[in-house]
Amino acid sequence: MAQHYTIRDVRKGQEVEDNYGKYQNYALALEEHGEPVKLMLNIDKPAPRVGDVVYGNLEEFESGSRTYYMLKPCPKPEQPPITTQEAIQSQWAIGQAVQCYLAGEPSAEAYDNIEREAKHFYRMINNIRGDA
Repeated sequence: MAQHYTIRDVRKGQEVEDNYGKYQNYALALEEHGEPVKLMLNIDKPAPRVGDVVYGNLEEFESGSRTYYMLKPCPKPEQPPITTQEAIQSQWAIGQAVQCYLAGEPSAEAYDNIEREAKHFYRMINNIRGDA
């Protein structure tokens, strides 16, 4: 079943070419998955980055005595318009992230992490309510 995965680390692999075009291989470490995951993207697509959220299916395959995983991206489902409650929760999550990172000395690194942390705080709301 397709789901969202947050990229924790990216390693660029080999470029390959077949009858359908050129592709770039990536090895991903996903927050929601313990094993490395292979991702193959068309060469003209932007490279995945740490913190990106990707949507797709994880396919398991075996080679020798080892199990490997490949992420097959798929289109994201249509999302309904954001509700007032969700907007309030988003604003709260951003506020919490800003407070966490600006409690000490402000730095460029702190500002880079605010969006990532706001997403974590927002997901926490659903986890606490039991909706996740």
